[in-house]
Amino acid sequence: MAYLFLVFLTAISLFQISLIMGKPYGEYAWGGRHKVLPKNLRRGSLSSLFIYAFMALVTIEKSGIKDSFLSESFARSAMWFIFGYMVLGALTNAASRSKKERNVWTPILVVMSVITFLIAS
Repeated sequence: MAYLFLVFLTAISLFQISLIMGKPYGEYAWGGRHKVLPKNLRRGSLSSLFIYAFMALVTIEKSGIKDSFLSESFARSAMWFIFGYMVLGALTNAASRSKKERNVWTPILVVMSVITFLIAS
């Protein structure tokens, strides 16, 4: 399960990088109001990359793929936080005004929520 979650994080990170680079996929992110994201939303996408890196590190530690500098108790708690973040993301995307954002990201985040729940359990 952890590897599948890491694949999803990698794909989402590549998507965010494409947004940062000015690719015309903005209708699938940040409420879908812009085809190409303005600079402030590109900075938001950049910030997301740091969050995803943290999620990857916690997932690697919690699942036992590799030990890191994180303690087991911190990784356990952080994984539940990541689960909550995924659920919140699914709900937020489900409520998006952008049909493209809703249709693409809601099911992905629901799947990622289930995966993080299984990892955290």
